[in-house]
Amino acid sequence: MPSTDLQTKISTDTLLGGQVTILQPMEGYRAAIDPVLLAASVLAKSGQHVLDVGSGTGAVAMCLANRVPGLAITGVDADAGYCDLARQSIALNQLDIDILQGDLFSLPAALQNRRFDHVVSNPPYWSPENNRPAAASRRGAHFLDGVSLTDWVAACLRRVANKGVLSLIVPAERVDVAMAAMVGKVGNLCILPLWPKKGVQAKRVILQATHGSGAGAHVSAGLVLHDQNDSYTPEAQRILHDGRALDCL
Repeated sequence: MPSTDLQTKISTDTLLGGQVTILQPMEGYRAAIDPVLLAASVLAKSGQHVLDVGSGTGAVAMCLANRVPGLAITGVDADAGYCDLARQSIALNQLDIDILQGDLFSLPAALQNRRFDHVVSNPPYWSPENNRPAAASRRGAHFLDGVSLTDWVAACLRRVANKGVLSLIVPAERVDVAMAAMVGKVGNLCILPLWPKKGVQAKRVILQATHGSGAGAHVSAGLVLHDQNDSYTPEAQRILHDGRALDCL
């Protein structure tokens, strides 16, 4: 991911109905509902250790820390600018989260031999050969550079402790690729579709799996995000604004 120019205009926004304040560039990747939903799916407990891979401006880590006090959360991102913004936002929210600059495939020394109870990631998911259009300012967040999504998922799994949980959010059309990296390595795999509206095909899917052997895959009923009037459904409202958990496994 190319370094974010901190001379770019920065906006101050909120997540979880104002419970979390986040600083982010006016242009480029901006946190919307995906990181909030991903954080809600992580059923971590106080005292556990969490790694947020590709942590960006810290949205997932901060939403999770806001809901579950007492977690030891570490975020890692290759972009120095995003790391700096994440640290500033964490300070504004008076949260205790470590942010390290580093690449998933060449981790900082402090992470190289560590395994975590939970690993979460909102990964870049398109390879350059997919020929997807993207603004230059968003390519780092959406496009994999020199690696595949399979590589990314496999590298995340290597950070998960035995019986720990990997949680990802990916486009629906990339679910098969992400799952291929998990074959033979996970049990209790949950596939949770995020339906834009009832009866409308899901665009995003949360994948959550326990590292090690276990039961097979199952498809959750998922979450319907909007009603027919384009308002959030009551269940989505409780998650996105009130900070409730989203149970998958």
